[in-house]
Amino acid sequence: MPPSLPPLSMDCPMVQRALPGLAGLAEHTVATSVAQVPVYGQLSAELTERELRATATTHFTTFTRLAQTGAEPTAADLVPVTASARRRAEEGIALPDMLDAYLFGMRTVFDAVTDGTTAEDLGDVLAFTKNLLAYLHRATVAITTAHLDTDEAATAAARAARAELATSLLHTGTAAEELAGRAGIAPAQDYTVVEFAVHTPHAGPANPGELASARRRDEQLRRLIAAWTNGQGLHHFDGHHGTVLLPTGSRYPAPAPEDLITALGEAFALPITAATTTASLPELPARAVLARDVLSLARGLRRPPGLYRLEDLLVEYQLTRPGPARDALEAQVAPVFAHPHLVETLYAHLHHGIDRPAAAAALHIHANTYTYRLQRIHELTGLDATDTAEARQLAAATLSYTLTHSSIPMKPEFQQDGSGPSPQAAQS
Repeated sequence: MPPSLPPLSMDCPMVQRALPGLAGLAEHTVATSVAQVPVYGQLSAELTERELRATATTHFTTFTRLAQTGAEPTAADLVPVTASARRRAEEGIALPDMLDAYLFGMRTVFDAVTDGTTAEDLGDVLAFTKNLLAYLHRATVAITTAHLDTDEAATAAARAARAELATSLLHTGTAAEELAGRAGIAPAQDYTVVEFAVHTPHAGPANPGELASARRRDEQLRRLIAAWTNGQGLHHFDGHHGTVLLPTGSRYPAPAPEDLITALGEAFALPITAATTTASLPELPARAVLARDVLSLARGLRRPPGLYRLEDLLVEYQLTRPGPARDALEAQVAPVFAHPHLVETLYAHLHHGIDRPAAAAALHIHANTYTYRLQRIHELTGLDATDTAEARQLAAATLSYTLTHSSIPMKPEFQQDGSGPSPQAAQS
């Protein structure tokens, strides 16, 4: 229980001396707040002269009523001032600025009431101070809670609108004016799309620690994008996979995608693989799909973490496009994938090419066994791995089959430098 408060008599000498100046105290406290807190100096005269003075008057009236009985304010007593706090939050006044203005006002009240007091007023000063501190305690907590609740609701609504806007841009290439307004975004005419995946150490089911880490990564990304794009960037991110839309053009900052991925990697302390492309607003849906495909391809190839563009994976991208040619290629090599030992031999040959001893050694088998397996691959596919032209086709078919069948792990021979078959394969 809080300590009891001594009642403050309105007939005491200290209060009687202060009474002549109390009539203009509300105006004086508001003027002090406006002078001391820059953002309040930017408010309209109508707001400061009417609403803020009315709020200040309410504070004084409530405090005076309670102090005469030594009572602390209840939630009902503070309804008018918490309503004012909610309005300030809705207007975009930051909580530190609002509290700064409020407490400057209360300091003004304290000075006005205690000015000219003497040692004989000590008991009244103590009663006034104890009541004022109790009122400040309850009022500050209530005001802060009201502001935070309102700000949190507004922030959640704005974030939901931004997510909805990002979805609209990525799926239709257009954004409704009303939706953009709720999101506080003026859609650009051109965007840089960045699709990315974070290499987290927890590949299994999510656990509380990883969920917390994912939420932290989302907040880190949100702050970074807001700072780099003056609040005009958009993103979707679940803590593991994400899409970022960076507006481009003379009106916007233009952070390079490489810089974004570097900054995120440093912030997350985790490696990131990403793909990027640029697009005008109408092209955005198709180009975003392209970026996702390039990202999937880079990850399927086990390329090192970093940023990739279509130009980095042209051959691999084309090989994995749906169509009769890809289907025919994969059909040629499909029989091999029914025999794990032949698959290992195929990968070894594509990596080592004409260096048969090295390929056999990598498989820990005799050279004759290796040769026999190549013959079996020839029988199953109709492609001779020792023929230069047919080796190229075999390599293309193997790459396509591996990348389009996600259940097949990429073999180590394709992971050493991330570039797929060794150039030697084309010479075998």
